[in-house]
Amino acid sequence: ERIQERAVAAGLRPPEIWLSEWNVELPHPTAPECDDHRAAVFFAAVNAELAGTPTVQSHFFVLQDAPWDTQKDWAGESVGVFTRNGAPKAVLNGMHLFRRASSLPRLPERRLAASSNLSCLASRAEENGFLLLTNAFGDGPKHIRHWVDAAGVRLGPYRGKESILRSFLEGKKKWSAVKGVSKDRQVWETAAAEFQRDLRERGRAHRSVRVQCQGAMPTVVAAWRVDSEHSDPRLDPNFLEEFDRLRSEDPNSVPMALVLHPSARPASLPPQKGVRRDGDSLVLDLPPWSALLLQLSFPANKPAEALPE
Repeated sequence: ERIQERAVAAGLRPPEIWLSEWNVELPHPTAPECDDHRAAVFFAAVNAELAGTPTVQSHFFVLQDAPWDTQKDWAGESVGVFTRNGAPKAVLNGMHLFRRASSLPRLPERRLAASSNLSCLASRAEENGFLLLTNAFGDGPKHIRHWVDAAGVRLGPYRGKESILRSFLEGKKKWSAVKGVSKDRQVWETAAAEFQRDLRERGRAHRSVRVQCQGAMPTVVAAWRVDSEHSDPRLDPNFLEEFDRLRSEDPNSVPMALVLHPSARPASLPPQKGVRRDGDSLVLDLPPWSALLLQLSFPANKPAEALPE
């Protein structure tokens, strides 16, 4: 929004906003989350949030693990959707979730009390709909820095104070220890409360989420989940056996047939597993680093609005 406002203020037409070359993390030297379910959940979460912004392009980085990064599969050394030798990673299933959820016109949604790690994308066409919910985390300190900057705080006076600011954000130091600009205090204290909330959210074993539906109450007819136990292809011994077989038959080719393997698709769950109806709401468990896609059936000719709480 600030980019667009500055362009208009300079007499330019509103620019197209693209988010390019992003991933859950960069290896330094390794980032296991690039190879497991966390990348899948992060992909779905970021794009669910972008769907409600003026952003028109989202370019995930990158298609396949690069030979200059790694010579091994699932080593956490590169950021591809596919491993060095062409096996699909869990992130592909995050892409499948988002593609399905975004295949129908988007429904308006409003955040009532949900913490920033929770994201929602709702869509509907006539009686059919989807609801994608994610629980993912970015870089906490970096998130706070961007939030404070967006609130109008000049960050120059705080350069070189990263350690003391981290202690303040964690609640270990008082504002007086920061020796910051007095007019910035309220913004930083709000940021500290958000940072500590984020830490608590990361430590939960379970996370109950309530989605309030205004208008027609849908029925859940199908469900797919991504988490530490679901939708990571390498958790399936049959997938790994098939990968080894294809590689042994032709070690110089990418085994594209693996994208059709059942484990390279999101794990399907019984429609009502982990979801219950409570009046005008759906209540579900969404632990840290998990995503849930629900396929919904609405009563004919009745509008609905999904409101995550």
